[in-house]
Amino acid sequence: MSSTRRGQVRAALLAASILVAAIGQREAVIGWFLGSRPAAHAEGVRYTCAMDPSVVTGGPGACPICGMALTPVTAAERASDVIRLDAGDVQRIGVRFAAAERRRLVKRIVGFGEVVERKLEQKGVAQADGTGSARVDAVVYSDDASAVTAGQAVAVTSPALPLTSFGGSITLVRPDAEARTTQIEVVVEDPGLLLQPGMQAEVQIDVDLGERLVVPAKAVIHAGKKRIVFVDRGGGKLEPRPLRIGAQAGGLVEVESGLTEGERAIVSGNFLVAAESRIRSASTLWTEGPALVPTGRQKGSREDGQKPAGEPSGGRP
Repeated sequence: MSSTRRGQVRAALLAASILVAAIGQREAVIGWFLGSRPAAHAEGVRYTCAMDPSVVTGGPGACPICGMALTPVTAAERASDVIRLDAGDVQRIGVRFAAAERRRLVKRIVGFGEVVERKLEQKGVAQADGTGSARVDAVVYSDDASAVTAGQAVAVTSPALPLTSFGGSITLVRPDAEARTTQIEVVVEDPGLLLQPGMQAEVQIDVDLGERLVVPAKAVIHAGKKRIVFVDRGGGKLEPRPLRIGAQAGGLVEVESGLTEGERAIVSGNFLVAAESRIRSASTLWTEGPALVPTGRQKGSREDGQKPAGEPSGGRP
């Protein structure tokens, strides 16, 4: 056999050996291409999915449920809920913090209804000497009803009269337990007699809730029934912590328990941090459990003043 032929045989054998080795390490190769981190078979290391932590394997690869690359985690990492980020991670993810602080909350409650009556009280012979008013009947939904009382000032608007607002006050509050709503009657000043019976109306009530401990609403992660924030522990350590929340207004959420004044919570990048926490946590933090919400809150709450679909638009019962 010529030297050239022997060289070709050796090259073919070498290529076959490399192919066999690659096949034997195919999981590691796939994991490398999918972006998995190394340390595939270190003692105590398991691979799991950020989207579905129930997926746990002994080696790298793709999640059989969502197709994402599996991520290695150690037993120690799974036992601890604390996430550690270096300065590069913080900058790359865009992590920003905001401190829990005491601020005055003003909650806007919105009722929907219609104009049911208008009146003209004349002071002199000419109609121009009169003072006009209108009565509006509206519906306030159950979560907001406790903050509504007779005598409160209101502002009334109507789609039929854009850029026009009428001041007035609540004259009657009538709860409807069966419908889980509260009917209110409002009298507003209408000297020009612009409001006509049958016009749709929106009633805005600004309620001063006083000073509360709050964080920005975007700091709070909704994990099923739970509410969780990531608290800055210093040195790149981030602790996920269950939160009991209260009133919400103006982009702020009241903290009833879980944070103290001055503690900093993530307000940007927290969803990426939460995905990493889900991967590494072996605790029950991210599993379903009872909601930490104020007692007495009911389903169907609308903090934005919008009517839930299918609810009545107001008017006198």
